[in-house]
Amino acid sequence: MAMRIFSLMLLTCLAGCGPDLQKTRSHYESGMLKSESSYYFQNHNGSHEQILHGKHTTWYPNGKPHTESFYVDGKLNGTATNWWPNGIVRIRNHFNQNGLVDGEQSVYDIQGHLLKSYRMTNGTGTEYIFHDNGTLKYEINWQNGVRHGFFKHYDRSGNLKEARNFKNGSPADPE
Repeated sequence: MAMRIFSLMLLTCLAGCGPDLQKTRSHYESGMLKSESSYYFQNHNGSHEQILHGKHTTWYPNGKPHTESFYVDGKLNGTATNWWPNGIVRIRNHFNQNGLVDGEQSVYDIQGHLLKSYRMTNGTGTEYIFHDNGTLKYEINWQNGVRHGFFKHYDRSGNLKEARNFKNGSPADPE
């Protein structure tokens, strides 16, 4: 019997011992849903700070999705997607529990053509940005969420226009 009461108390705590989540919704003048978010309040230096926690979604006035992202304690976590008004995916990013880009990232134009792609691990990796003709435009190296290493810029024909070195987010070579 004591074990049954303990199990019930544990389940109750697991279901309700987290932050006191609240939902907020906003609407367009037409009445269509514009955004929906979950959050909680945290005391910070004597004031209440609103912390996103859970799913955050926005919609275009026509009712099609605009953004969908997930937060844990105010940091992006998981997949974040942004759509063009025509319903085609514009950006798809993945974030780890520290809020850093982690995994495959893709950016598309309004017709669905790939403009940019990169794979990051904990904010570290190489980003590739393409010209509208599909040739490489930029190659950017990142470390822990800031530019670090070589940055290369190519013209539409694939010729190298500029090469720079960055260290911890700042240019490391003279211009």
